Amino acid sequence: VTRAHLEEVSSLDMRRQCCLVPPTTRVLLCHGTSDEVIPVEDAAKFVGAVRSLTLRLFADANHSFTDRTHASRLIETVVEWTTAHTAAPASGAAPAPTAWQESLLSDEAV
Repeated sequence: VTRAHLEEVSSLDMRRQCCLVPPTTRVLLCHGTSDEVIPVEDAAKFVGAVRSLTLRLFADANHSFTDRTHASRLIETVVEWTTAHTAAPASGAAPAPTAWQESLLSDEAV
């Protein structure tokens, strides 16, 4: 994250940006409670502003989830959430993990 990026993002009208998210779009927002770049309170402001937002807070995780344990929990959360919000095939069987989901679960990804 560069200073220029932070300045650009900080100039956005986030309420307006949230209104642009279609109500059928599911959003997962993961935020560390020890984020040194964006206060955790800012993440909480999105709850309700985006209709189908799920907020997951990670105790003691920093902005970049640099701790291996936090990064692993983040990956597990994203995979579980994505799987839960992916339509099952007509047969009712759980969808097979995609290649990118498998790569997220590999030790090389962390």
